[in-house]
Amino acid sequence: MRKNKNEFSKLGKLEWRRIEQPTFPMRMRAMCNQVKSTLLSSEHDPYLLQTPAVLGKFLAPVRDEATWKKWWDGMSIPQAAQLSACEKLSPGAKYWLEQSELGNPFQRHMMALDAMGIELTRDDDWWKKKFDSQERSLASLKRVWSKFTKPMSGSSTSSLRFERQIIKGELPPPSFNHAPDEDKLHVEIFGSNPYWYEFSEATRMQYVDSEKFGLFRFLESLLYEKRLQPLWLRDIWILDMATLIALMRTDLVATPEHDAPGLGYLTEHFAFWNRLFWDHYTGTLSPLLSFARNQDNNSRSEMISLVISIRKRYYELMRQYGIGFKDIYHIAAPVAVFGSRKISDNIIFV
Repeated sequence: MRKNKNEFSKLGKLEWRRIEQPTFPMRMRAMCNQVKSTLLSSEHDPYLLQTPAVLGKFLAPVRDEATWKKWWDGMSIPQAAQLSACEKLSPGAKYWLEQSELGNPFQRHMMALDAMGIELTRDDDWWKKKFDSQERSLASLKRVWSKFTKPMSGSSTSSLRFERQIIKGELPPPSFNHAPDEDKLHVEIFGSNPYWYEFSEATRMQYVDSEKFGLFRFLESLLYEKRLQPLWLRDIWILDMATLIALMRTDLVATPEHDAPGLGYLTEHFAFWNRLFWDHYTGTLSPLLSFARNQDNNSRSEMISLVISIRKRYYELMRQYGIGFKDIYHIAAPVAVFGSRKISDNIIFV
């Protein structure tokens, strides 16, 4: 849906921000909650403003109720000095408002949801900007998961948060579940990538580097091999899978004259995950669970339970920052172009 430039001529700075960054209200809520969590500790509630408690703290970045409420509702853009105060109080807070793919999985996800706004593109420059966001987000996902698909250790410095965590030893140690004894010795002596052995070679081979969305098969295959184990990777997988689906959707909603490549053989799988994360009705998962068709009944039931738990956990993670289903549905709701098949009966998604 192409917009006439004249339609935007009278918009203010906030209106522009909310158009160019559709997730801005969610980002502001997340930033407020990060700051509030630091200030209030165990008294923090991600769904409440808690204005008196916040303003009563000496280090609060704002001093008046109106400003705090506008931030909470995404109706005001923080000034540079205010943002610096937030960052000083709670390092990383400012990244919620940046269009960056280098932060935590939530921030990568916000950038991907913004990229889906490509259908609002008003000119070629903005279209290119949206696709640039998609490409940067996709590159960051590949860098994160390359730690499990490629043997190289990478640089000793990095701007990507996940890589910095590995360099600093902040992540749980690798399991070496699929490492021969001689390879364990090689890692110890030469410092090659130990997380490469977290999954089997058959699973690693699912990643096709030459394809734009070649990461998709690898992420989906982790459902079969490990049922999303180890546990410390589960939440990263859930958010990054949702991020990847949002980036795939950017290709589908691109206007025809730009000839987006589409998804080809991945379209059916994409349709399932797109609806699983963001649809809103009652039904059955079986019709769209195509990638489990050849499994026996017990394995199929286990898979259905697993994907339902993925949906529930996705929204649990969002609720930690005060973001609810309606907030995300406003941006990410599946639309008619993706088909009309239902994904459930006897299952209620909330």
